[in-house]
Amino acid sequence: MGPVTGGDASNGPPEAPPEPAKPFPAPTPEDQGRAWRGARIMPSRARGLVGLALVGLALVLLALGLWLRPWAAGPEASDVVRPADAAAEVTVAEASDASPAGTLAGRVQLPAGCDTAAVKVAAFDAGGERLAETTLAADGTYRLAAPGAAGVVATCPGFPAALRRLDESTDPANLDLALVAAGTLEVRVFDDRGAPLAGALVAPDPVDPAWTEGERRVLASVDAVRSSADGRAVLAVRAAGTIEVVVEAPGHVAARSDPVALPFDRPLELELARGGRLRGEVLDAAGAPRPGARVRVVGSGLWPAREFSADASGRFDTGLLPPGFYEAEAFEGSDVSALERGIEVRPAAGTAVRLTLAPGGFLTGRLAFEGGAGAAEGAVVTVHGLRARLVPIRATPAADGRFRAGPLPPGRHLVRAVAEPFLPGEAWAEVAAGEAVEVVLTLRAGRTLRGRVVGPDNAPVAGARLTLSGRADDGTFVLRSPTTETLAALDRRGLAPVGRLLPIGELGVLEGPLPPIPPQPFAWLDGCPPEPLGRGETLPAAARDEPPPLTTDRQGEFVLNGLPPGQFSVTVQHADFAPLAQDVAVAAAEPVTTVVLRLAEGCTLAGLVRDEQGRPVAGANVRILSRGMEPLVWQTDEGGLFTARHLPAHVALRTQLPGYFAAELELDLAGAPCAGQADVVLRRLGGRVAGRVLDAGRFPIAGARIRVEPAAGEARWAAQTAVAAADGSFSAPAPADGRLRVAATHPDYVETAFETAPAEDLELILRRGVRLRGTVVDEIGRPVAAEVSVRADGRELRAVRAGPDGSFDAGRVRAGTYELRGRAEGFADATVWTGVDEPARDSAAAERSVELVLRRGVTLEGRAVDRFDDPVAGARVEARLRGSRLAAREARTGEDGRFVIPGLPPGTWDVVAERAGLGRVAGDATLDIGVRGRPLELKFRDAALPRPEPGAAVGPPEPTVSGRVGYSQANDEVLVRVPAAYHAPGTDPLLAGDRLLVVERETITDLEQLRRVLARFHRATVSVAVLRDGRRRFLIVDRQALLAEGW
Repeated sequence: MGPVTGGDASNGPPEAPPEPAKPFPAPTPEDQGRAWRGARIMPSRARGLVGLALVGLALVLLALGLWLRPWAAGPEASDVVRPADAAAEVTVAEASDASPAGTLAGRVQLPAGCDTAAVKVAAFDAGGERLAETTLAADGTYRLAAPGAAGVVATCPGFPAALRRLDESTDPANLDLALVAAGTLEVRVFDDRGAPLAGALVAPDPVDPAWTEGERRVLASVDAVRSSADGRAVLAVRAAGTIEVVVEAPGHVAARSDPVALPFDRPLELELARGGRLRGEVLDAAGAPRPGARVRVVGSGLWPAREFSADASGRFDTGLLPPGFYEAEAFEGSDVSALERGIEVRPAAGTAVRLTLAPGGFLTGRLAFEGGAGAAEGAVVTVHGLRARLVPIRATPAADGRFRAGPLPPGRHLVRAVAEPFLPGEAWAEVAAGEAVEVVLTLRAGRTLRGRVVGPDNAPVAGARLTLSGRADDGTFVLRSPTTETLAALDRRGLAPVGRLLPIGELGVLEGPLPPIPPQPFAWLDGCPPEPLGRGETLPAAARDEPPPLTTDRQGEFVLNGLPPGQFSVTVQHADFAPLAQDVAVAAAEPVTTVVLRLAEGCTLAGLVRDEQGRPVAGANVRILSRGMEPLVWQTDEGGLFTARHLPAHVALRTQLPGYFAAELELDLAGAPCAGQADVVLRRLGGRVAGRVLDAGRFPIAGARIRVEPAAGEARWAAQTAVAAADGSFSAPAPADGRLRVAATHPDYVETAFETAPAEDLELILRRGVRLRGTVVDEIGRPVAAEVSVRADGRELRAVRAGPDGSFDAGRVRAGTYELRGRAEGFADATVWTGVDEPARDSAAAERSVELVLRRGVTLEGRAVDRFDDPVAGARVEARLRGSRLAAREARTGEDGRFVIPGLPPGTWDVVAERAGLGRVAGDATLDIGVRGRPLELKFRDAALPRPEPGAAVGPPEPTVSGRVGYSQANDEVLVRVPAAYHAPGTDPLLAGDRLLVVERETITDLEQLRRVLARFHRATVSVAVLRDGRRRFLIVDRQALLAEGW
């Protein structure tokens, strides 16, 4: 039977943390060049969450980050409250033996003002521990003995340290370093009351992925200084680059700044919160103290859980903790207390808690692997209460798959097992006091998605981040991203809270409970933290070169294990390419699915932001959004200009600056090369709209939502919203002049809207109207959970979803005629028109019922490509049912050129696709119920050049370009031809739109240049590219074919 492991999450004896690394000694005001013991890399403040969909995941990971990246604390810093003080330290890589002889030597180049006698050179290991230290000789050389060193660092007071890594390619006898002239960064440290904090340790942490964790620890420690009596500290930093500033002080919570771009011309202010204490007592059911009982505490500033022992009087004290919220429980033998939640620890204050033990139960069971294939080695079993806890109870199964967990409070518990490469197994169990419950967890085999990300030239793309989302065949919502992979790694170690991804939004929402945001959020949410190490584990030296989860390696490859069969969308992002979203089907019959994801260079957007008088606006934030990409934020320069590259074809912009209304704009980027321009006008704040919202009896309506937006024909600015107070009053910002549209809505009333000038005495009267209800059924009367939209005067008023019983409530409407349109997967859209009469009186009881009948429908699928068969993104696709007056249906192609129009009635559909710069292409498709038609392919041809005027000379349109490449699919030949001024439609369209011939990445303008390029290559084939629409189409061709006839 497997034992219950302890210390991290289980009710058992705690595991002893590994021996911490020993950083450099602490600096003093007299010797600020000395290294700092107690330095600790604390991850930095997250810049904000991307949206509600990732709030749950982000909060979980923020707290988990408190444990994942600590620096070891020295004795003199024992009263410094670090959010990870209670966590086991991550064991560093074993010191590499790059220098067998152990002797390091070299020369240090000094800047002006650095005294040779003050320079020190130290050797350190992979974890940042100092191995040896020496001073410089008169000639600037050094020599020291340090077997197993990972590098050397040189320091000089008043200058930033210089570090050199020692690897296999480095000569230990020639480890030269160069100290550079320093810039300065002033830091001011305050406590949470705003008082200056003296004696705080301030260190610069370089933000550079090229540095290892140990190297960052060294650089931060040797450049650390202490704050003066007024809380001021001046750091010696490099003249350029990016750093984060770490600050620690006795009795306070360590803090870290946001990234600071150097040079920074103003003081950087940081606040350190004071720590608090959690004390309590453990009693039995009769109220007697229970000495020796174990108390487990976990929360926003303590992760993973730490256990404390009750003394002879049953009391315990956690010591200093960061302010925040915690939970605690006690256990001894077979007794366990109830879980105390929401314990608040306040700054510089103590919090008391009483825990009472009562008989508990145990949960035993075994793991069963699908098909009998699998072993319990590496599996983790976690137990979660009916109300999920911050950290579950953890058990490690024995070799035969048996496990035991407890003691557990009586009640219903969720038991969960994870083991790679299987899908997690879950079961609910009812635990009674004094009893042991047996469960069997079955783990099903997961599928593997293996892929490669390449660029336009098929070269591998390293460092691309991937996200997979979609639904499994059983309907389960699946989300896999670098963030969720980190959470899954913790789940496999029993350190992550249970949480189901709810299908809300595109990314889903994680179920609670969730820990509160820690005092200092951590920056690795933007990247990926390492998987935490257990006791006795070491991180291999090669692990530093491994990519983070769901990030491509140097060969552009990635592997995603443990997937259920289903239909998913894979999104790829990389700073040098446009984002890509591609559908992938993971089949149940195939254990491994392989996919190639090809990125494009994307589009460039140049923009100008100006005010109403046409003057450029500097410092405005331009936020760019598009499907499949994280938001990008650019800032305008002094001329109001910005340039954003590697964008998809369709983008949405939101431009903001304090004192102005936000401006919103959507753009389609096109052309050759793909590019676009944005002219954004910001309108100044200056006016206000205020008033009251009343009902027909002139009683105030609380909770009404008011929307203020520009009227038709006015300059556009982002709409402003407000909520009516209890007395019906509201107020919202507005321009000083111009026409506005003010609208008020409330679930129990009909929307009202009108145009007005800015004013502060408006009255908005809402009437009850008529409630519009109905049901959606299929041809035989079965309910359909469809989406129903209510339309009037050609515009959509609102959309609602029918419930499982087919019923829907579209809210209240005024008298008039309305179009109700129903849509559901697998059905054709249905429309019904209904008239609503004015009720006899303004009453909540007035309502109108309708029925929508949906009939089975079909889906039109297709793909738009160019003449090279490359996908065409952003094309507008319009489909019309032949011989019908049914309204046209529209779609837009994605990054892979595909489009889908569901919910169509059977018949023949005429389809037209348009894209700027590529023209228009048409096709048709006949669709029938129960028959899956072949996807329609719409192939764009380059627009033909205008027919020459009679008598005009026929010659190359661009004299500098004397050659084109043609590719014949019939015999796989590449032809080089002289361009003609006119290509008749349908004749050799491959040659019509090419601009330049590129051979082995060199642009060819004449035959002699081509011969010179080919003469440098002795292989039989060369790489040829045609530049078209800003993209390169690469072909591998016979080099002799390029010298054939045709030039």
